Amino acid sequence: MPPTPAPQVFLSSTRSDADGVEHLVRALDHRGVTAFHEDDADARALVTERTLRALDGCALLVAVYSRHYPGGHARQWELTRAVLAAARLGEVRDRVLLVNPEPDDEHVVPAGVADVRSASLATSADAGRIADVVVEKLRRTGGIPLGAPGEVDVHPLLTQPARFTGEFRQVWELHDALRDRGNHAAVRVVGPAGAGKTALARQYAFLFREAYPGGVEVVDLAGAAVDDAVEDAVTRVATAVRRAAFDRFGLELAELPPAQAIGAYGDRLASDGVRALWVLDNVPAGVADLDAVLIPSPLAASIVTTRDSAAGGLRLEGPGSADPSTSIRSCSEHATAVLTFAAALAPAPISGELLAAGVAPEFGAATALLVAKGLSELEDRNLLHRAERTRGGRQTWRLPTLVADAVTPDAAVRRRAVVVVGSALATPDESVLRHARHVAEHAAAPAAPRLALLRAIAGLRERQGDLCAAHDARAAVLAVRGAQTPSPDLLAAARAAVAAERTTEALLLAEPLIARARAERDVRTEFRARLLAATSHDRLGDRARADELFHDHPVVDREGACPIWLPADERVDVLIARVTALRLRGEHRHALCTLNAHLLPIARKPPHPRGAWPRVTVERAALQLLCGSVLAARDTARSALDAFTAAGTPRHRLARQAALVRAEAELALAWAGSRVRQDQWQQATGHVRAALQETSAWYGDEHPLTLELRLLHARALHLNADPLGARRVLDPTADRAATALGAEHPLSLRAHLWQALTWVATEHWDTATALLADLLPRQSRAVGRNHPDAQLTRFHLGLCLLRTGDGDRARPLLTESRKVLLDLRGPGEPWAALARTTRVRVPRVTRLVHAVDDALRRRRG
Repeated sequence: MPPTPAPQVFLSSTRSDADGVEHLVRALDHRGVTAFHEDDADARALVTERTLRALDGCALLVAVYSRHYPGGHARQWELTRAVLAAARLGEVRDRVLLVNPEPDDEHVVPAGVADVRSASLATSADAGRIADVVVEKLRRTGGIPLGAPGEVDVHPLLTQPARFTGEFRQVWELHDALRDRGNHAAVRVVGPAGAGKTALARQYAFLFREAYPGGVEVVDLAGAAVDDAVEDAVTRVATAVRRAAFDRFGLELAELPPAQAIGAYGDRLASDGVRALWVLDNVPAGVADLDAVLIPSPLAASIVTTRDSAAGGLRLEGPGSADPSTSIRSCSEHATAVLTFAAALAPAPISGELLAAGVAPEFGAATALLVAKGLSELEDRNLLHRAERTRGGRQTWRLPTLVADAVTPDAAVRRRAVVVVGSALATPDESVLRHARHVAEHAAAPAAPRLALLRAIAGLRERQGDLCAAHDARAAVLAVRGAQTPSPDLLAAARAAVAAERTTEALLLAEPLIARARAERDVRTEFRARLLAATSHDRLGDRARADELFHDHPVVDREGACPIWLPADERVDVLIARVTALRLRGEHRHALCTLNAHLLPIARKPPHPRGAWPRVTVERAALQLLCGSVLAARDTARSALDAFTAAGTPRHRLARQAALVRAEAELALAWAGSRVRQDQWQQATGHVRAALQETSAWYGDEHPLTLELRLLHARALHLNADPLGARRVLDPTADRAATALGAEHPLSLRAHLWQALTWVATEHWDTATALLADLLPRQSRAVGRNHPDAQLTRFHLGLCLLRTGDGDRARPLLTESRKVLLDLRGPGEPWAALARTTRVRVPRVTRLVHAVDDALRRRRG
């Protein structure tokens, strides 16, 4: 018996059109065309693997598109898949034929894409005319199938009924809106609760997922914090981004702050050239600026669902779904128990195992059976919807917002939820962590298990490297305990705030903890709290307060800068903080010696963008540069930058610091012997501009790293005999630094120093003298009298005073500063060279002035 030929045409239809389909099958068979066709049992028929293989193997889809056709889940999937496949192969009209037996075509979508022919198919003659069209289309396709050969991907949602009850037309309207917006498309779906926003967005995401090879992700933002909706929404999106980046690209973004994690994922989409879809569901009205939560990539499309009536977009009219209270009251006892426990959890996917554990005390040995019955009943009543499967393939469910609002779990259920979710944290996924945070913050449960749960969440987030989420969990512990918070929790919260760069908050926690620890004579807690407070003050630019609290405090004299009682991992953190503090105070050689003595084994490990290695390596590069090992500094900084780039995280703060050090090293190499090396200068300034452009785009114009790079850019212009160009960069930079960091921050003062130096270079001696005289005492207070920045100011003030004929005031300034400047290396080499030209003891100033003039008026070449 000869084998049955493979089908060439896929016939898609509903049972109500069976007679017309039968005519068409006979007409095609008469012309030698084999067709695949399955009867549709009901409007929500499931898609089988057999159906999927048949559709992919056919070269043409023919849909009998009556008014009943768009309502079927399976039919929507078949048509959408065929349209997307045809679009990849060429013209959709050549491979998708819609046969409309109705008197009008208002129900037909996508009418503007596929080939639509009006025919009743009531007679063999009608079917024959359509069959002739099919034969011609098959000839033009060359028999090339719609799908690629190989294994088919049977998505789990294909094998279960869909809960989408909207119109297929709305799905295509959503697709058209995304397509019309082009790159970085974002469409809002707006409507009241229960209007079908989530169902529409999820149905689109399912039907059109093959149009997004970079993946389809759904983030539910229901329940976002009211007080800080934007920050909470960004944190949740970032968490989903980290998971998606790792699952799809192997990209580890855990240590990046939320905004940078989102940006790094967008960069990866763009570099790989793949398009992705993100559904941001239930976005609260407080998130007015969508840019904060959208993926910043031209290849990321977004659907945003919101109840915010003021928002524009695709509007779903109508009052929404009816009040579910009546349906809830009529549920069986076991369905009610399942629903009530689900309502005690977060608005996130819920596994069957979690639900079973929650109701097990009521159901006993019959738990598994009764939970299954309860889930089936709740699905039938539309009170619980199936959601995505877990990574292990287990089914999850989602509680609609209206239903969750209508169910009020009692205190006993909430207490049970804390216990159940706490047990689930042994092997947590993201949904379990969301449930844990949700139940732990509800006051109905006892404080002790809630606190244990929050501490466990914080520990897990810290091990994941998600510092912002860890900080939020530590802060929640404080909210539960209030003024009675134990010292270990206060210390952990302060440490989390420092790690998450919440500097002001860290101080609010650390400084009272110092007083408490002193009262309790807890030296170890006092030491740790003082170090955290000093680190925070250093970030804010208040070196004097940091010294008072820690570096010059008797507790450090007694315990040592790195006490022997510290655990090994904490010793590393304390040593890095010590090295950084020394560098900030201008004690560069001391800092490098400390690093080499205690941290060099870490620096010599294989490059890795996480843990202590990048922190030590970037600090080492900065110190090598400041101590004159410019080539070594450039190579060390490059190794750190390369590690972050290879891992896909060049946005990391340490990567930007490494880029800054590398750029500064390149400039130092291009400047030698009191003049610019033109063969290297263009390349070096190119590194500066590139680093500045990236850091500004990623962190903003007012971030300290951006401001430092702008200062470096201005310094490059100044060294290349362009003081006016340097001043054009410096003036707005100084204003931004004062606004963002404060007028007395060391970075703001350094900007003022370089502003003054541009007046020195243009020989406006009086103006420069006034600026430097005002700056010197402020700088001495901010960074210390012996800091190189303060001594550079002192030196140039002395030069200006010499130029204006006030040698008596100039000589002590030059004498003191010259000793420091002569010792500068790396980026300070130009000033060391200038200091070497001075001879303060010469009675006449003419020789000195000429030497200074020669140094200040260098020209290219």
